Amino acid sequence: MKSRQILILPYSIKSNVSQVAVPAPRPVITSFHVRTQGKYEINRIAAHDDADLLSPFKRRLFRFAPLFTLLAMSSYLGYFGYRIYCTVSAQTEYHRTYVMAWLFIASEFCVAS
Repeated sequence: MKSRQILILPYSIKSNVSQVAVPAPRPVITSFHVRTQGKYEINRIAAHDDADLLSPFKRRLFRFAPLFTLLAMSSYLGYFGYRIYCTVSAQTEYHRTYVMAWLFIASEFCVAS
């Protein structure tokens, strides 16, 4: 049998319970606001947009995101090719097979792809 716990509140809190103000519910973020403009309808999904919150400098910088992505990917591929080149040249120089280097290269390839 479960025991019940009773919460005993001070008298001042009990008397003010009916006076607590509950804020009005906010509109749902995904509600659509349709505005017609000529032949077109403009659906506004939310009242806030990230573009309005960004500073002009960050907005201009955001335009270069595809270029920065291509630079990051090409630098990684260059690094990956250089690692393979160094491993192959070390193997030909010392006439040994560096298995751990190849396993590391294979694990890098699996993570990157």
